[in-house]
Amino acid sequence: MGVILALVLGKPLGVMLASVVLVKLNICRLPEGVTWSGVGLVGLLAGIGFTMSIFISALAFTDPTLLSAAKLSVLAASSLAAVLGLLWGRTRLKG
Repeated sequence: MGVILALVLGKPLGVMLASVVLVKLNICRLPEGVTWSGVGLVGLLAGIGFTMSIFISALAFTDPTLLSAAKLSVLAASSLAAVLGLLWGRTRLKG
C-alpha cells in the first residue's frame, strides 16, 4: 500500500509542491502556455516511472514473497498513475 500511495499520491504532491514553492519564491516561473493543471498532469505521469522502484525493491527485500508483492504494487501503481494521468489530461487539458 505504501508503494502505491508513494507513486500515485506522493509524486504528484511532490511535483506540485516543489513547483508552487519555486514559483512563489520567484526562483522560476511557469513557461508560457503551461498551466497549473498541466503541472498536475506532469506530477501524475511522474508516478509511471517504475524502473527505479523495482530496483530499490530488489535491494530492500530478500524474501521472494515480499519482493513479488513490492513488484506487483509498483506495476499496479504505475498503471493507476497512467490511467489517472490520461483521465486528467482528457478532462482538464482540452486544446
